[in-house]
Amino acid sequence: MTAIRRCARRRLRDGAWGVVALALLIGLAGGAALAALAGARRTETAAPRVWKRSAVADIDLSANSGFTSFDGPRIAKLPQVRDLSFLQGFVVGVGERGGPAPATVDLSHAVTMLASPDGHFGHTFGRFDAIPGFVGRMPDPERADEVVVNPTAVRTFGVHPGSVLHATVVTLDPTTYAPTGTVPIDLTVVGIVVQPNELINTQNQDLAFLLGTPAFTRRFPKQVIFGTAQIRLRDPKRDLRPFEAALHRELPDVTFNVRPASRDLAVFGHAVRPYADALRIFGAVVALAGLLVATQALVRVVRADAVDQATLWAVGATRGQRGAIAVTRAWTAVVAGAGLAVVIAVAASPLFPLGLARSVEPARGRAFDAAVLGAGSAAIVVVLAAAAAFAAWSFTTRAGRADASPARRGRSIDRLARAGVSPSAVVGVRFAYQPAADGSSGTLATTVIGLVAAISVVGAALVFSASLNRFVRTPAQYGFTWSATLEGINGFTPDQVDRLTHDQSFVGVTAGTRGALMLDGQQVDGYGLKGLRGSAGPVATKGRLPSSPNEIALGAQTLRDLHRSVGDTITATANDDSQMRLRIVGRTLLPALSQATALGAEYGAVITLDTLYRLNGDTNGTVELALVDLAPGSTLGELRRRLAPDGISVAGPSKPGDIRSYQHVSSTPLLLVALLAILGIGVLVHLLVTSVRDRRRDLAILKAIGFARRQVWATVAWQAAALVIAALVVAIPLGIAGGRRAWQAFDAYLGSNSQPSVPVITFVAIPAATLVVAIAIAAFPARAAARTPTAVVLAAE
Repeated sequence: MTAIRRCARRRLRDGAWGVVALALLIGLAGGAALAALAGARRTETAAPRVWKRSAVADIDLSANSGFTSFDGPRIAKLPQVRDLSFLQGFVVGVGERGGPAPATVDLSHAVTMLASPDGHFGHTFGRFDAIPGFVGRMPDPERADEVVVNPTAVRTFGVHPGSVLHATVVTLDPTTYAPTGTVPIDLTVVGIVVQPNELINTQNQDLAFLLGTPAFTRRFPKQVIFGTAQIRLRDPKRDLRPFEAALHRELPDVTFNVRPASRDLAVFGHAVRPYADALRIFGAVVALAGLLVATQALVRVVRADAVDQATLWAVGATRGQRGAIAVTRAWTAVVAGAGLAVVIAVAASPLFPLGLARSVEPARGRAFDAAVLGAGSAAIVVVLAAAAAFAAWSFTTRAGRADASPARRGRSIDRLARAGVSPSAVVGVRFAYQPAADGSSGTLATTVIGLVAAISVVGAALVFSASLNRFVRTPAQYGFTWSATLEGINGFTPDQVDRLTHDQSFVGVTAGTRGALMLDGQQVDGYGLKGLRGSAGPVATKGRLPSSPNEIALGAQTLRDLHRSVGDTITATANDDSQMRLRIVGRTLLPALSQATALGAEYGAVITLDTLYRLNGDTNGTVELALVDLAPGSTLGELRRRLAPDGISVAGPSKPGDIRSYQHVSSTPLLLVALLAILGIGVLVHLLVTSVRDRRRDLAILKAIGFARRQVWATVAWQAAALVIAALVVAIPLGIAGGRRAWQAFDAYLGSNSQPSVPVITFVAIPAATLVVAIAIAAFPARAAARTPTAVVLAAE
C-alpha cells in the first residue's frame, strides 16, 4: 500500500497544473450553475420575505359605494380581525415642477391622496419604512402638511425629501362628482415609499400617489371622496373565508371587494416567475454543458494516469489499487472544483435577485443558500467522481491486454475514397467517425452528444426568443384587442353612455363594470360586459364569450385555481346569498381592462353585465368603464383632449405586470445562445486538440508518405466539418421542434393562442456560420500538427 500511495502522490505532484486547470473548469461551470439556481430561489422568495418583514395587511377592503369610516369600528369587532386601519381618499391638484397650486383642477390629471384617521396604517402595520427603497421618514401624525410619495410622484413632480408641493384639495359634489371648490395647502415631502402592490401594476397604473396623516383627515373632512380599509387577520389562512361571511352578515347592503395579500403575493410570484425560470434554465444549461466538457477532461486525465496499467498489473497491483492511482488527480480536481464553485456562487450572489424582486429584496449583498449550494456541490462531487471512477474501471480492465486492435473501416468512408474525393477529406472523415486503433479517442461519442445538445438548445432558444418578442410587442397576442379603455371618477352617467354609443369616432363600444365574484367559495375579479355597438373587448382563446345570463368565461390561471375547464359548471353566490349556476363557455385573456386591477392577463372572469348586476346588487346599474375601438383617422391623443373636461381618463394598450416581466427577460434566450456557442466551441476545441495529440502517429505516417502541410491542415479541417455536419443534421430539426414545444407549453400556461415563430433566415445562417467557426477552430490544432517534425514522432513510437 505504501508503494501505491507514493505512486498516487507522485502522479498528483507531477500533474499539479493539470489538476488546477481541471478544478478551475469545474469551479467556473459549477459556480455559474449554482449562482443561477440560488439566484432563482432568492428571486422567487424575495416578496414573501419582505411581505412578512413589513407586516403587509392581510386584506385590502374596498366597496363600490356606501363604505365610510363609520363602518370601520363595526368591522374591527369581527372575531377574525386582529387590527384595522381605515383610509380616506382625497383628490388633490399639484402645481407642476414646484409651480403654484392650480386654481382649477383637471380631474383627469389629479392625484389620489390617502390618509388614515387612526394612524395605524404605515406605522403599526403596512410599514413602508421596512420595505427596501424607502427614503426619508414617515410623516408626523400631528402634521397635516407632511406627506410621503411614491416613485411615480417623484418622477412626475421632480421632488425629493424636503421638497414642497403647492397643492389644492378638491371638493366634489357627492352626487355628480363634479368639482365645486378647492382648498390650497403646501405639502412637504418627507419620504419616498413603494407600496408592495405597486410592484405588480400594469403600465397604465403607474400613477402618482400621496400618503397623508391623521391630522390631514381632521383638517379636510368634507373633501373625502371614498373609503378603504387595511385589515390584519388573526390567522390569515384560516380566517379569510369566515371573515368574508361575517362581513356580509354585518353589512349585507354593501358589496365589498376583498383583496387578500395572498393573491397579491401570487400575482407578484407570477410576475417574477420569468426571471426565476430564466435563471433555472440558464443554470441547467450551464450545468449540462459543463458536465459534458468536464467529463471529457476527466476521462483524458484518468486515461493519462492509467497509462502504466499493464506494468502495475504485472508487478501485482490489484484492480482497486490501479483504479485508485488512476483517479487520484481526477478526484482531487473534482473536490477542489466543487469547493471553488461554492465560493464563486457566493461571490456572485449580490447580482440577485433580478427584476421586480430586486426592488423588494430585504437582505441585499452576499448570501449563502445552504440548500442549493449544499445539494449542488454534493451533486458535482458525486456525478463527476462517478464519471472518473467509471473511466478508471474501463481502463483498468485493459491491463495485460494488447492495446492495439485493428480499426474497422466504414463503408461510407470507402465509398468516399472510391468516388475520387481528396485524400485529406477521406482521412479527415475517418478521423471524425472512427476511434484511433489504440482506443484513445474514447471521448468521441461525448463530443458528438455535446455538439448536438449545444446546437439544438441554441435552436430552441432562438425559436422561443423570436416567439416571445413577437408576443410581448403585439397587444393582441396577450388579449388587448381594442383601442382604448375609458374610465370616469364615478363611472358613466346614462347620458354619457348614450353619447359614447353614438360617437362616430368609435367603430366599437362595450360597456362594463367591475365586481368581485364568489365562484365555488373563491373570490374572483370579474367584469360584466355588454356590447353597445360593433365589437370591442376581450376575445375567447377557447370556446366563446358569454352571451346569456347563465354563462361565464374565465382566464387560464383562474380555471386552474378553480379546477375547472371549458364546458364545466360553477356556482356563483350573490351578495344576498342567492346562488346561480354558470356554465363555463370559454377561456379568455383579461389584460387590465381597468386601471384599478393589477392581475395578469390569465386571471379573472367575464360575465354579461346583467349577470354582474344580479350578483352585485350594490352596483345599482352603474357603468364604470367602456372599451372602445377607434375609427380610422381617430387618435388616442385627440380622444384624451376631448374627454378630459368630463373627468374621463383614456388608457391605450398596456402590458400587465407579468407581460412586462416577460419583456424584460426576452433577451435571456439570446444570452443562453451566446453561452452555449462558447461551450460548444470549447467541446469542439477539446476534441480537435485531443484528437490531434492522439493521432500523432497517424499524421506522422501521412506526412512521411507525402502529405504536405496544407493537406494535414485540410485533414483536421475536414474532421471538424464532418463532426459539425453530423451534429447539425440532428440538432437543427431537434432545436426547432424543441423551441416550438417550449413555446406551446408557455402559451398554454397563459391561455393564449399565439403560434411559435421560427426565424427562417437565422436557421439558414446557422449551418454556414457553424461550419465557418468549426474550420476556423481547426486551424490552430491543424497548424500544430503540420509543424510537428515527423522524425520526432516516429522515433518516440
